[in-house]
Amino acid sequence: MSAAAAPSAGIRGLRTVVLTTALTLLVWMLAEARTLQSRRVEVFVELRPGAADRDLRVSPGETWDGFVELELRGPTAELLTLEDRLKEQNLVLTLGEQIPFSRGINEIDLRDAVRAAQVFVDGTVTVDRVSPDGVELQMDELVTRALPVVIDAGVDLASPATTDPPEVSIRCPSELLEFLPDRLVARVSREALEGLRPGVAHSVQGVPVSALFPVGVGPWAVTYEPSRVAVTLELRSETDSMLVPAVPVRLLLAPEAVGRWSVEISDDDRFIRDVRLSGPAAVIDRLREQEFVPTAIVRLTAPMLEAGAGEAEVRLIELPSRVSRPFESYRVRYRAERILDPSLVQPAGPQRQPEDPGERDPGEGPAPDALQPPAGPSDAEPSEGVPPIAPGR
Repeated sequence: MSAAAAPSAGIRGLRTVVLTTALTLLVWMLAEARTLQSRRVEVFVELRPGAADRDLRVSPGETWDGFVELELRGPTAELLTLEDRLKEQNLVLTLGEQIPFSRGINEIDLRDAVRAAQVFVDGTVTVDRVSPDGVELQMDELVTRALPVVIDAGVDLASPATTDPPEVSIRCPSELLEFLPDRLVARVSREALEGLRPGVAHSVQGVPVSALFPVGVGPWAVTYEPSRVAVTLELRSETDSMLVPAVPVRLLLAPEAVGRWSVEISDDDRFIRDVRLSGPAAVIDRLREQEFVPTAIVRLTAPMLEAGAGEAEVRLIELPSRVSRPFESYRVRYRAERILDPSLVQPAGPQRQPEDPGERDPGEGPAPDALQPPAGPSDAEPSEGVPPIAPGR
């Protein structure tokens, strides 16, 4: 053999070794890829309702957090690919597909459900074990009801608030129908009310709507359409006022003068017209509800009766002390005439000088010589005794 032929034979031998080694590795890798292996992997199970008119959840008594441990068996290559896939996405179980639908609380075999998942149906990887292997799920059909919306602003309003829209559709499991309230509530937060000027209508956008279920009822799968409404409201001012068209004028006489004097008030002075009262809004509301009924009284003393005619000062009674008086002094014209026929004289009862109502706090109620207080609860102290009062004629 020549010297040139020796290196050529060596190179050919080396090539043969490399090719043989490569082929051996390739065959080994192919065989290894087809070799069955077992691996454990933890995945999160995502429960989906499937149909729009159904829903499900983990039963309230369950402690399952949604994670399961799977023991998988299959070819190494496919097993590793599937493991990477399960790390990137949840394992989806759908009601009506992997999970059979039945209203109420049902025990579900997670082994059957997981094995029926789409990710395992078409592959060569099998599920040998699932832990936990079962769980309780609650399922129900969803129903829809349209309910009116009321506003909870947590503050006094000058007038009833309104919402846009006035009704909202609530969708919930059918088992909650018996506990469903007859109206929904739109709660305006304190932050949304900050800066709103009293006495002016404001529109507050995006107020959330909710249903108030009884205590002990755990609502689930509840949705609203729309979930937020616009609320138009007007905050009540801290102070308010009202106009009383007419306040009657009553005469206050001493007991010994009753039945002995005939007193008339001028026709124009029998009522005080258009009396405006101002004060705290809550107190003015009570005046509107007639918990307090303002009355004007004229106290006539013996010298005033003896004078026969003149003007007398009018005082307002039956008003809380925090309500401002529309006038400091108001006078009416009167005429007094002594009754001469003794048969017309009525027993005067105990002789007592009437108390000057001007010396009493109007918020404490009428003077003892005034008319009976108005019916209903009030701040005013009730009168203990009512001596005769001569009405203006």
